Amino acid sequence: MTRPYMAAWVAILALLTTSYCGAEEIFSVTHNELITLRILDGKDGKPQINSHLVLFGGYDEGELQHRLWHEEALTDGQGMVRLSQKLSYLPYLQVWVNKTPLCLQKPRKASFSVELIRRDGLSTPNECGIATAKNTPGTLTVFVKVKDVAAKNKNATTNEDIGAKNRECSVSKSGWFQRLRPDWLFKGLSD
Repeated sequence: MTRPYMAAWVAILALLTTSYCGAEEIFSVTHNELITLRILDGKDGKPQINSHLVLFGGYDEGELQHRLWHEEALTDGQGMVRLSQKLSYLPYLQVWVNKTPLCLQKPRKASFSVELIRRDGLSTPNECGIATAKNTPGTLTVFVKVKDVAAKNKNATTNEDIGAKNRECSVSKSGWFQRLRPDWLFKGLSD
């Protein structure tokens, strides 16, 4: 006779605990709007094609730091990538562009509200140049600092010079890599 009353008290206690602790959403919300990420050069605003992105999602900043939900993606010909449904349902998003720093003060700690992206659109601050982007609902625009390859090889004017520089850099103190590397790898550089 007391078992039904005990079960009712446990159910009421469970409901009160969830409402008191802030669990307002009992059922998950599904969104049909797709979220798009757009990766642009911070200097001139050109889209970054074939950029490797690492995306993290979570319910709070702690989950972003622990990187519980993550995925990788490549941008298309317009520098855009669609966010998967798995990450678009989570409230916070973090974007890393592989081998390319974001144009932010603390790029590895920056997180973005998925609801704000969905509702108004969002652009990251651009501290690398003067490029701007218009916020459109469902789009997160991320500005990155692109390395200037021409400035890196400013002393090398031809492919032959670049190949010679690469051969010089690959030799270590003992020269073991030079001995193991076949010469046919660098024959196509002078063409």
